Amino acid sequence: MNLKKISLFCVASLALLSCQPQNEFISNKSSLKTDDEKISYAIGQDMGTTLKQLDVELDMSIVYRGISDAVRLDSGGLLNKEERAKTMEILMTRLREAKSKKDSLQAIENTEKAKVFLAKNKGEANVITTESGLQYQILQEGSGPKPTSEDTVVAHYIGTLIDGTEFDNSTKRGQPITFGVKNVIPGWQELLPLISAGSKVKTWIPPELGYGTRSAGMIPPNSMLTFEIEMIEVKKAKK
Repeated sequence: MNLKKISLFCVASLALLSCQPQNEFISNKSSLKTDDEKISYAIGQDMGTTLKQLDVELDMSIVYRGISDAVRLDSGGLLNKEERAKTMEILMTRLREAKSKKDSLQAIENTEKAKVFLAKNKGEANVITTESGLQYQILQEGSGPKPTSEDTVVAHYIGTLIDGTEFDNSTKRGQPITFGVKNVIPGWQELLPLISAGSKVKTWIPPELGYGTRSAGMIPPNSMLTFEIEMIEVKKAKK
């Protein structure tokens, strides 16, 4: 979750929560009957879900005290505005450090998984492995031109992670993507000039030819990427 959004959400949630006596934070209701009760509970659920995602140790009794003070008091509380801002900066720093550590461990694990998979896949029928370690398989041979690094390609593709998780699918959107060959990840830059328009291929891209140590959306750091690509058209660059 975006760290700035976490901070903004916490502030907004505290302002929205309805005021209750300080010692009655937990309702004993087993069902919700009115819209106001449902709204109150929904806000609490959203805030609880966000707090859970923070993955930090929280003293919930003090959290409840902060909520109560925020809605009961016009100003003040146990922390003034400056102290609260400084404390939130400490939280943001801890979250960044925790994410960095988690990404590093995940990157090491993903690198090993990619090595094992690619070593095994290299021996599969009709799989071509290039000098860089890129692997691909021609599913359907096209008869059109092959693009150069200066050309533009129109293609459909499905992208998945090593565990089969699908992170992108142009066919589901019903619209092929148009892009310059030199504007995509290194693995695609190497692959596309090797295949003809009209071809369908499957490719396995090592982490260093994908996004490397960076995470990108659903793609964790050092992920091996699998793509099924249908090259629909090659638009030659104007000389």
